[in-house]
Amino acid sequence: MGRKKTPKVNLRVHRPHNTQTTYINSRISMSKDYRRVRIQKGAGTTDTDPPPADEHQLEAEFPDLTDFPHDNIFHHQIAGIQIIAKPKRKRWESSRWDGTSFRRDSLFELGLTIQLRHRTGQMCPNQHPRKITVIHTNGFHKVKVSFCECNPKVPHRQQFLQNGWWPATPLDPKTVATFEVLRQFQYQNLQGNMTAYDFYHALEMQTDGRLSVQISERLASFMCMVREWRHCKQLKRAGKAHDPDGIDSTSNGELAIPCRLCPHPGKNLPDGWELETTKAFLYILFLYIDANFRLKCRSRESQKQDINLSPGWSYFVENKGYLEHVRKFANQEEISTCAGFQALHLANLKKKVGLCATGIGGVACRHELWRPNGLGDLQRGERYCNMDYILMASLVGTCILTVLASYDIACQFFINFLSRVLGLPSQLRNRVPSFKARVLKAHIVSHGVSCQSKYSFNWSEGVGRTDGEGIERLWAWLNKAAPSTKEMTPAGRWETLDDFCGYTNWRKTLNIGDTLLRKLIEALREADGHATEFAAFDKSIRDSNPNTVEQWEVTLEEWEKDRSKPCPYLSDKTDSLSVDDVRKILLERELKEVQSTPATTSKGLTSFITLGLDIETDQCILQAEIVEKTAMSTLDEADLTERRLSLRRKIERFREHQLTHMPSLAEHLDDGALDINTVDWEKCEQLPMYLPSSLTSELRTQTCSEQLISTESELRVAHLSEALDSLRLHLRSRVFANKFKIKNVTGQRSNTRSRQWQKTIDKKVLASKRRYRCSRTALYNLRGNGEWEKTYRELKDEDVRAFNERALTLTEIEERVAARRAAGIHEEEVLAAPLEDGIQLGEGRRHLSWIWLTQGCFDPKENDHALHVALRIEWARCKARALRWLEELELVSEEMRRAIEFCDYEESWWAGRIGLRTDVDAELGEGLKSYAHERVLAEREFKAKWEGQWSVVLSRAKAFLDNRDHPSTDADGISPDPLPAVEIDVPDPIERLNDM
Repeated sequence: MGRKKTPKVNLRVHRPHNTQTTYINSRISMSKDYRRVRIQKGAGTTDTDPPPADEHQLEAEFPDLTDFPHDNIFHHQIAGIQIIAKPKRKRWESSRWDGTSFRRDSLFELGLTIQLRHRTGQMCPNQHPRKITVIHTNGFHKVKVSFCECNPKVPHRQQFLQNGWWPATPLDPKTVATFEVLRQFQYQNLQGNMTAYDFYHALEMQTDGRLSVQISERLASFMCMVREWRHCKQLKRAGKAHDPDGIDSTSNGELAIPCRLCPHPGKNLPDGWELETTKAFLYILFLYIDANFRLKCRSRESQKQDINLSPGWSYFVENKGYLEHVRKFANQEEISTCAGFQALHLANLKKKVGLCATGIGGVACRHELWRPNGLGDLQRGERYCNMDYILMASLVGTCILTVLASYDIACQFFINFLSRVLGLPSQLRNRVPSFKARVLKAHIVSHGVSCQSKYSFNWSEGVGRTDGEGIERLWAWLNKAAPSTKEMTPAGRWETLDDFCGYTNWRKTLNIGDTLLRKLIEALREADGHATEFAAFDKSIRDSNPNTVEQWEVTLEEWEKDRSKPCPYLSDKTDSLSVDDVRKILLERELKEVQSTPATTSKGLTSFITLGLDIETDQCILQAEIVEKTAMSTLDEADLTERRLSLRRKIERFREHQLTHMPSLAEHLDDGALDINTVDWEKCEQLPMYLPSSLTSELRTQTCSEQLISTESELRVAHLSEALDSLRLHLRSRVFANKFKIKNVTGQRSNTRSRQWQKTIDKKVLASKRRYRCSRTALYNLRGNGEWEKTYRELKDEDVRAFNERALTLTEIEERVAARRAAGIHEEEVLAAPLEDGIQLGEGRRHLSWIWLTQGCFDPKENDHALHVALRIEWARCKARALRWLEELELVSEEMRRAIEFCDYEESWWAGRIGLRTDVDAELGEGLKSYAHERVLAEREFKAKWEGQWSVVLSRAKAFLDNRDHPSTDADGISPDPLPAVEIDVPDPIERLNDM
């Protein structure tokens, strides 16, 4: 018989050419041996033809061993084995052919030996082999490792670290994890919320999908290695490896990633910033304060033995001093008395049995980055003693003069805040800045009116478009870790959440370029639009009554100085109207409207055109009512018949005049077109009048005199102005009627009558809208495009609203249409919703309808106190919106400048780390210098990228601010040229995090 074909032994391995290490100190026992190894990986192959082997040789593939750095692999059963680089994998990572099928075996059983600290192909003459478990990205591997025992001897843990393996224990480790698997888990945990438990068991299934081989439990060891890995990565990125004093000199909050956009004296603020008066708001530190009751922690017996590797070095406060302060207030119960918000009361009712932490208190900045030492556990609800400590701890080392802090219970929290600060440890109150308090925009709606006037962002100077809600968005990200961290020990939980916060801050840092660019583009457009809008609104009121506006300005200035005075942004509740008052106002307006209607008795051109316009108006109203009334009663039909007969008589009279003023018209129309007797009288509301504006340009020239065309044109302008005045009048009546109904009307009968009253007003609003649209279309046919369009704009449905009403959203419109269709209601309605008195969401983006920006919106002769109050409120709010957007434009521009300055500071700081340590060997010194150079280059790249992104838009913003600092009464609208399209590249945060 012939000789059997000998199977091959195929081992795919990695053979690095050079290594470069950086040692990082750790607080673990024997921590000086733990190093961060930076390896330049290479690849190498040998001959592709293996030597002959006997029939007992194994077939094995180890494709993933290329990820094991600095490996030196041997087979101890067969001498002279040749190594082959295998590009593809055909079977399992390690398998044995038993004659019928492949069987999975461990690398140890297949005879793999890894020699440490020797070149490939060399074995240590003083080797010390040991069987260990390696946790890698493709599962668990049992391998034989041969330690180097050559002089000078290197501890086994150091040999593991040099090989890119992290030992589970500093003494006699039997389990290691590769740097790759630790890095992979960290990314999946931070970005994908993969827990250590799930990740570990996924590796188990990847090792053996049938679980046919018992794998020793290594979960506790793996979690310990993950904690150590995270800790050392934080130290490395903070530059502690370059510190000659070591990590023991680390101060509280030093490992936290700082916000580059916040003001940092000496780093990104100009000289003399503290002396600035007119632009002092640019140097305010904005902070968000809040508590989160989802991030709990269970009490465990083992928590006392656990050690925090970085106590207070990152985002959580140092727990020992924190608890010493909190224990002084063990029985403190503080309940909010704000009628609209009971956060503290609800917090104190939270379940706390079996928990060592019922939640977390946090402090973040305006740019949504966690503050250093800005987190702390809550032992029992949201007590002031906890939040005081956390807030002041986040300000240690801050040399800012003014802090503006937003908090959902700011109306209660800051009442006695400064007196409570005196009870804090001395290191937290060395420098107490001036505090301003505000309430988050989405939360202030739930507060009382008295709180809204004092703590609103919308009505506060120097805050821009800050909303205070950024910390809520941060909680949403951090809450992903709540289920897993709840089961951890306190120390492990703090370190894990510190890592999550650091990842969040790093993501925000990477997105600074795109975020600020979007904000600046929006601020530039909105600042111009709102400033122009306010200037037009202010001018329309000043032209009628300048003294009134001056009085409003004085009132606004006095309130800014003393907020205990009546708020100019809110109505006075004492000025309520009775039923008789409202009826009197409406009757007076109707009488005034009737008196202002011109008579039509003359038989000249004016009376002829006026009669035609009146007929068109009557036809429009009648057509709308016929569409609305799908089912008519006998009385309705009789009324309709009477109105049609009246309209028919008007048309007959008009046709007589038309023969006089347009004698040649009949020649150009169909036979009988002007004969009313040939038309069904029941369709007289559809009969065309053939006014000059309704004819084609050619026919108009042939049948109409220039005087006739000019007369209609002038009357159309008058009708437009009259329709606009009527529309504004009825819209004001609509608002007052709605407010009166809400406040005074109760009961079904009264509500039915009141609703009928409101419906009557709505019909008048819609009639004025139709009249305006009809007249504008006619005027456009006569004049075409021109300057008149700036005054009499196109009237859209969303424009038909009072100055204290908002346009409905598309969703609200669709819901209304569906509801009315289901109810069988087909009549038209006003698409506007009233604004409640006080703060409303979206106030900063609300725009006035253009109908209130034209002359005539304010009549000084109209003795209507409620109207004057409503105008004053809207004037003040319109001005506030314009100011906030201009402030936002200035703030974002300043933040861009700070970001660039901070890059220069960081570059200089890291450049100073190069060669700072002289107590290290050449290998470590090379690694330290390399990393410092890498960070210097990264800061230069940040600066170059951001300057390129912002230059065009920033120059536009500066030009805009140079032309107009704040909205004024004589400011003309300056509309910048359209901004160029800007492409925004969103960087991969994981890739950049890996680079750092």
